[in-house]
Amino acid sequence: MNKPNILFIIDTFGELAGAEKNLYLLAKEFKKRGYNPIVCILKAGHLINKLKEQKITFINLNIDKIYNIHGIKQILKLIKFIRQHHIKLVITYHESSDFIGFIIKILTGIPVISNRRDMGYKLKRRHIIVYHIINNFFDHIVCVSQAVKKIIIKREDTPSKRLSVIYNGLNISKYLNVSNDKIKIKTKLGITPQDKVVSMIAGIRRIKGHEYFIKAAHIILKEMPNVKFLLVGHDNQEINYSLELKRLIEKLGISQNILFLGHRDDIPKILSITDISVLSSLSEGFSNTIIESMAAGVPVVATNVGGNPESIVHGVTGFLVPPKNTNALASAILKLLKDKNLAKKMGEAARKRAKDLFSLNKMIDNYETLIKATLGNNQRCPFLPINFRKMAKLIMANFLYYLGLFHLFLYLRDKTPSQRGIRILAYHRVDDDVFYHQIGLAVSSSNFEKQMFYLKKYYNIISLKDALYILKNGLEIPPRAIVITFDDGYKDNYINAFPVLKKYNIPATIFLCVNPINNGTYLWPDQIINVLKHFSANYLDLRKYGLDAYTVKTFEEKKQVLYKICNYLKKSSLKESQTLTNYLVSTLTKEIQNNLMLNWQEIKEMKKHNISFGSHTLTHPVLTEISIKEAMKEIRESKKIIEDRLRETIDFFAYPYGSKKEFNDQIIKLLKDTGYSCACTLISGPNKKGTNLYTLKRYSINEGMSTNLLDKFSPALFATHLADIFQFLNYFKNA
Repeated sequence: MNKPNILFIIDTFGELAGAEKNLYLLAKEFKKRGYNPIVCILKAGHLINKLKEQKITFINLNIDKIYNIHGIKQILKLIKFIRQHHIKLVITYHESSDFIGFIIKILTGIPVISNRRDMGYKLKRRHIIVYHIINNFFDHIVCVSQAVKKIIIKREDTPSKRLSVIYNGLNISKYLNVSNDKIKIKTKLGITPQDKVVSMIAGIRRIKGHEYFIKAAHIILKEMPNVKFLLVGHDNQEINYSLELKRLIEKLGISQNILFLGHRDDIPKILSITDISVLSSLSEGFSNTIIESMAAGVPVVATNVGGNPESIVHGVTGFLVPPKNTNALASAILKLLKDKNLAKKMGEAARKRAKDLFSLNKMIDNYETLIKATLGNNQRCPFLPINFRKMAKLIMANFLYYLGLFHLFLYLRDKTPSQRGIRILAYHRVDDDVFYHQIGLAVSSSNFEKQMFYLKKYYNIISLKDALYILKNGLEIPPRAIVITFDDGYKDNYINAFPVLKKYNIPATIFLCVNPINNGTYLWPDQIINVLKHFSANYLDLRKYGLDAYTVKTFEEKKQVLYKICNYLKKSSLKESQTLTNYLVSTLTKEIQNNLMLNWQEIKEMKKHNISFGSHTLTHPVLTEISIKEAMKEIRESKKIIEDRLRETIDFFAYPYGSKKEFNDQIIKLLKDTGYSCACTLISGPNKKGTNLYTLKRYSINEGMSTNLLDKFSPALFATHLADIFQFLNYFKNA
């Protein structure tokens, strides 16, 4: 099949800085992979020669402003061009291009991906207001680092599931064994063979903090006079900045040791003679300089801002220091200059990290995966097609909530102790993977925090242990009592949920599926999900395994096939399940996400901070579909392993899948005999006085239970769900 035409839009293309370099690499590599990249530049610069060299089509709109008559005319011409050339996807860079992407989305319905490269240090209030609106229309937003993702979520109120992180990548081989004649390179630059070299590779801009690098050089030269400091980068001609730096150098009397090299096309050669690479930025999205230095085996000293901590492992591949702290910067550089063995060790660790995480192929693969997913799940305008059932649900929830009828209902219910119940919430993943959202097994990280904030403010959050004590002894249930639990033991419970739980001092219980945690493997449902996510063919033939041949062109088709496979495997023998799962994993995809589950070190750390643990069996089987002997093993051995690891008694159990069909009296007897004090189902409802402690009800929480049509948190919808109001109305039940 012919691969689609992709249009890149960028504000300027004059300097090969972060955004320009990313666009150029994507266009170049996509062309090699059979795509047809076209670059649209609002105001072209000399870098268009690089596009010409690669025979990449480009258009220059030649506009300074997008909101005057000329700008509007050019945008309309661009839209005509998009239709004529059958553009299938648009990727935008910078503020003006993002706004044009928004217009394109509205007028054509073509998928648009916004590419965000920095922490927004240049954004003005009007830009942020505009982003609050247009972010809702982008099909996806690519962030260059987790730091950029977090600031967009917070500053622009953007749901985290609309964003993903794709790190910069580079051709590692360019930085290996560049030249054996380092003396010759040094000599050309006026550096003696004995001189140590400390380089800062960054455009001459105030945000890069060059003055702190220069002041640190002054401190270092007092102890080590045989060091040359290189300033490498394009002069962006910010008002008087270069002049200020040169005056500072003269004032400090270190002109002989500071070399302004300007823009260079031979960065690998510069790094080959560099002993320490430095970045003194005040703000940074994700630095190419850092990963280039790492690829060259050079340890890095950088400020602890933005995405820098995501590339540098402090004390392992380099050092992180506070911004604007000249003494700390100088101290870290001196430590590496004085300790050659430490510098070498860090450089080697840096090179390995660059190879593992920041290769060009990895970056391109990640973009290609995102592009395929976006084209396969184009939402057009976010309001269309409208889920009218969801809209009706939102209208009713807001009507009840904001007119006070909902609060009156809760007041009357809580006033009568016999009407109160303990609500136990069941989460699985706290992750921004949209596939898991669509099948109801995940809540996005941003939505989860808003849910916890809301619960902390309006509900009485208690531990499962306290809930069990109240129910067991028939005590009066506190008003709005609620318990937080998680099933399976996913690593994102530690990465995304745990910091939020600590922040709001919320107790929680995690039910662990032991074997995947012990072995570092997937649960079998996750293996199937992983296969379908990355499956690129249009058809999946499983007839020889007792299933059918399926069409899997769209996301919805993949979701339906997932349900069919999982329902089939639930009723299959362990051998049949493993045979089919092994075929799917080994034959159909090689994409595997590492470290999906928690490890015991993380579990022990969480245990210290108000998190308790229970058993969710060894392998997550349907307990009623296996023999009593096998069920006994699942129940007893999982308990023993967790107790041995945590050195405490485990009282809590959660049934895999958790519906009425997945447990019975025999299973309950096994639990009692094994020493469990309670067991949780996934049957929805509150737990009142007299509840059977081995059939505790839980509300399975998913993304849609608390988000509006723009995927943003709706307190009215969340609260109305928790109050069971929709349970009385079948029309809304599955909305």
